[in-house]
Amino acid sequence: MTSLHHAPAHRAGLFTRAAEGIASVFGRMVANLRNRQAIANLSHLDDRTLDDMGIKRGDVQAVLRLPMTDDPSTHLSLLVGPRSGSNQPERRRF
Repeated sequence: MTSLHHAPAHRAGLFTRAAEGIASVFGRMVANLRNRQAIANLSHLDDRTLDDMGIKRGDVQAVLRLPMTDDPSTHLSLLVGPRSGSNQPERRRF
């Protein structure tokens, strides 16, 4: 009889976890779409401007070809990261 008494609470907990999981996935999808749109806007910039940001046009095109489930901004960061600051003059410390 004890197990029947706890069953509704157990089901409510499962439902809550499932709802949280769905909300989390939905939130990631919305963020991915926003980031994809922001990166798509980069493709309208000229090559010189992209270069000033350390981004190559091919980087933008490559990350936009990723599956919709992937966050293109994460992948773009990984591509640009090793190059970032390479066009910047070295700063002197006094």
